[in-house]
Amino acid sequence: MSGVISKLAVLIVPLVAFTGVVASYAMNGIETGPVFAQGNPDHLAVGFISATTTDNESTLPEPKEVAECFVELVDEYGDGSNEMMRVAIDNGYPLYEAYVDFTIQNQGTLPVDIIGIHVDNSSPNAISVSVTDPVGTTLDAGETVDGRLTVGIFQAAAESSGYPFAIVIQVEESIER
Repeated sequence: MSGVISKLAVLIVPLVAFTGVVASYAMNGIETGPVFAQGNPDHLAVGFISATTTDNESTLPEPKEVAECFVELVDEYGDGSNEMMRVAIDNGYPLYEAYVDFTIQNQGTLPVDIIGIHVDNSSPNAISVSVTDPVGTTLDAGETVDGRLTVGIFQAAAESSGYPFAIVIQVEESIER
């Protein structure tokens, strides 16, 4: 692969306050790190442009209406593209599921291939995170694609706890065009 490869050895995201939950998120020990963009960095700009949350709480046999899902789009590099999406679940309990519907846009000038959606789940024993992702999608300048993130809560989740995690888009310059 040609071009610049962005490597991340350690990413420390500052404290995030979410309605009663102050969560610390740290990603350590990644050998190669997620690739944010491969190719001409002056023309690659892909980011999350929207995200909305819903959940299954009202459909459960015994709805509790206590869990919440929060999402924040983050411009990690100050280039105007929200390369990261931070998500936090507050007061989740077994059977609770949260959904984050998101849109990604190619805000650069070159076509890009989405080669991955990196999810850093620091609580794999408490929550599951799956993405219906657009990996393999080629986006021309200005084009968008939608995806959905589903978060499930396991029995091991601690009561009255918060579970923050982050999602990062991985792209490379499209060579098919």
